[in-house]
Amino acid sequence: MKQSLEESIITDRMISVLDAKGETISKKQSLSRLISHAKKLMIGSGATVDGDFFHELEQWRAARNECVHAFCKLDDHAYAENSAEIFSEQMMDTAKKGRELVDIVKHLSRKAKAGRL
Repeated sequence: MKQSLEESIITDRMISVLDAKGETISKKQSLSRLISHAKKLMIGSGATVDGDFFHELEQWRAARNECVHAFCKLDDHAYAENSAEIFSEQMMDTAKKGRELVDIVKHLSRKAKAGRL
């Protein structure tokens, strides 16, 4: 699933941002903890707020988890007739948003490494 690859890239780049800011981070940190840690470091607050990048990341992370878990439990007999279409649309929307966020996190990583963040 594309979302799993996007999560890996986002996680890697978030670790890179934190590393560039002098933070020592375990590569086994959850994405949720990385988001919270980066927000605290960069903004001073761990709380996500509507409209900010970290809130978007957290929303995407939750949607990605929902897609992955739904995929693992997918059983056409347990869902409505149009469940495959709904699931497919949800997967596409999550993948598109993930791609946007990958680009933003890559940009943040480059800025952090250059000392401009």
